[in-house]
Amino acid sequence: MKSKYKILVTLLLPLIFFSYLIYSNIDNSLTYYYTVSELNNLDGIMEKQLRIRGSLVKDSIIWNSETERLSCILTDGRTELHMSYQGMIPNNFDHVSEIIVEGQMSNPGQSEAQIFVVSKLMTQCPSKYEKHSAGEE
Repeated sequence: MKSKYKILVTLLLPLIFFSYLIYSNIDNSLTYYYTVSELNNLDGIMEKQLRIRGSLVKDSIIWNSETERLSCILTDGRTELHMSYQGMIPNNFDHVSEIIVEGQMSNPGQSEAQIFVVSKLMTQCPSKYEKHSAGEE
C-alpha cells in the first residue's frame, strides 16, 4: 500500500509543479497587444506592463547613437503616443513601419506629456507581409 502512495506522489508532484509553472507564466507568453487608441480606455495604466502595436511616425524618430536612446511617436491613425527606448535598436528598424513595444507609461508630472517608456522593442520583417505578383517568389 505504501508503494502505491509513493508512486502516486512521485507522479503527481512533477505534474503539479509543471502545471504551476505553465499557469504562472501564461500571462507573459500571450501575444495580445493594445492599439494606441485603446490606451485611453484602460484604467490604471500607470501600474501596468503593456504591449502596444503602432505605426511609426517617420519624421518623429530621434536616435542618439552615443546614448543609445530612441525617441519617436507611435500612432494607430487616430491617436499618437510618445515613446522612449534605451538600448540597441533592431537591424531592420529602418525598414519597418509598424512595431510592437512593451513597457509602462511614465508619470513625469502634470505639466509634461506622458511618455511610454519601452523595455522591449520588436519589429517584423516587412517583406514577409508584402504582396507579391504571381511571377515573383
